Amino acid sequence: MLHRRDDVRAGVKWESSIYDFIDQSDVFYLFWSKAASESQWVKNEIAYALKRKHGDETAPPEIKPVPLDDPRDAPPPDELKDLHFNDLMLLCIKAEESRRQPGQG
Repeated sequence: MLHRRDDVRAGVKWESSIYDFIDQSDVFYLFWSKAASESQWVKNEIAYALKRKHGDETAPPEIKPVPLDDPRDAPPPDELKDLHFNDLMLLCIKAEESRRQPGQG
């Protein structure tokens, strides 16, 4: 049984290990960014997590988005459009970055 990323050793077929992790997980943290939105691997993992739920929103794994980029720059995937992809901490970080730009406030 796999528990951590460190359990995947050299020579192990890592793709099947990722799916094993998803099978064993109650929560699927989706670290969402522009790069993730363009990654076929991430799309495959999302599809697998959704397939595991068998159409039951209450079944594991619970999908929890962790936005790393503004949702306007990295729109959520259509199949997860009902999940909230905004994040107060990200909003605060972006506001502070804007405030610190030369010529601003």
